[in-house]
Amino acid sequence: MATERELLYVESSALLAALLERDPKALRRLAALGAKASSALTLAEAARGLVRARLAGRLSDFELAAVQAAILEFQDGCAIVDVDADVWARVGRPFPVEPVRTLDATHLA
Repeated sequence: MATERELLYVESSALLAALLERDPKALRRLAALGAKASSALTLAEAARGLVRARLAGRLSDFELAAVQAAILEFQDGCAIVDVDADVWARVGRPFPVEPVRTLDATHLA
């Protein structure tokens, strides 16, 4: 009997909550065993979040380097979906539940 394997999609707010806010629930989900996927958009949004956090004084240089290393480790441990022409085409079409903002639609697509 085949079992269905859970795939956890990690988007930027969950990734940043785990790594910047040290949110216990987000950290547990991120550390859970199993297949993980994310998008190139998540990596870009996370990088921007780190820039904002550093400029706001929320991260020291040491903390910034540690979080950047954690993001690289995360990236190496999951499937990264490129935001390609097919994704952008899907973003422009309706979703089953609307309204959906553009960045959220990009993650969903």
